[in-house]
Amino acid sequence: MLRAPAVLAVAALIAGCGGDGAKDDAPPSDVRPVAFGDLLARLPHGERKAIALDVAGARRELGLPADAAPPAPPDHGTDGGRRLRALTAATVLNYPIKDNGPLDRALDYRKVAGLARVDGPPEVVLIATREPWDHLRAALEREGWHERRDRVLERPPGRALRWVAGRDGFVVAAGDPRVPAAVLHGREHTAPALRALLTGAQGPARGAQVVAGSHCLRGFGAGYSPAAAGGTFLVAVDEVPPLAYKLRPVRGRTLPVGYATQSARAAGGRVEVPFTFEASTDPSAQPVALALAGSPYFSYRC
Repeated sequence: MLRAPAVLAVAALIAGCGGDGAKDDAPPSDVRPVAFGDLLARLPHGERKAIALDVAGARRELGLPADAAPPAPPDHGTDGGRRLRALTAATVLNYPIKDNGPLDRALDYRKVAGLARVDGPPEVVLIATREPWDHLRAALEREGWHERRDRVLERPPGRALRWVAGRDGFVVAAGDPRVPAAVLHGREHTAPALRALLTGAQGPARGAQVVAGSHCLRGFGAGYSPAAAGGTFLVAVDEVPPLAYKLRPVRGRTLPVGYATQSARAAGGRVEVPFTFEASTDPSAQPVALALAGSPYFSYRC
């Protein structure tokens, strides 16, 4: 199952991305963030699960400004703001980043355009951002990071994501000092089976896992559009061609309240199950979070 997140501690986030405080000295000119597809392609090769959010795309779908950040209690914000918060909290566990208050304070989330996470170990977070790297690096140094000889920034022990590397448009934080530079410089490429599920999904929010030890099931994923309040579950199977009628719900596992599924269909070498989803502020109920669950919701009979 997903690691159980504690109650969301979003108040610390907005201290780092509101309209006052340390972020007021942000440079007026933004940089071009790395494309969302590049985040999906650069995950560590050995990872079998991943979750990602096209933050810029989600803002557009929800009718939010391009620099919108999730609201923090006691300000509940608009309906779109709350939905953006739920999507982001599902993507980056315990948003703000779990056990990484200093990293949250350094990042300007108003400029974040995309996020991707793998849980490892080590945990890795990929960030597409419009914030210039020189500005973010200076903010990280103020929070206690220092540059190593390999130009990876390191923070003293006690945080899950101690090592950070970046360039204009792209930042990588990880729990292993070897990972950030490897991902940043293109030495890591997402495993083909995982990438196929992530890119095959549609919508700003996506999650997928490669399934091991199953006779017929090879992978499970989800893509979700918050504007349409719906998406598709993807089930990769070891049969060519896949046949939709062979897909069945797993006995004893039901989707959370608010989900309604439509008839399965075979497409693109997978079986797809369209669904609708009532907006929820619970990140564990988000469709992309369900895709990372330890036991998928569907079985397939070869």
